[in-house]
Amino acid sequence: AGPVVRLRDVRGARIRGSRAGAGTRMWLRVEGARSRDIGLNGNDFRQAERAYEADATVPGGVVSLSGGS
Repeated sequence: AGPVVRLRDVRGARIRGSRAGAGTRMWLRVEGARSRDIGLNGNDFRQAERAYEADATVPGGVVSLSGGS
């Protein structure tokens, strides 16, 4: 199964107050060299194997996590 959310070449996104259900493999996948400034704030990813991953084209440090688990 794929990610719950997939973002491609997205700039300035904020995802707040989301929860990964039991058995979630990956919650978010970020793709594309134009992706920038993606924030995950106050989410509960404890049930996910991985909160997120970025493909090889995404610049480092694009995704920030804060205030969640």
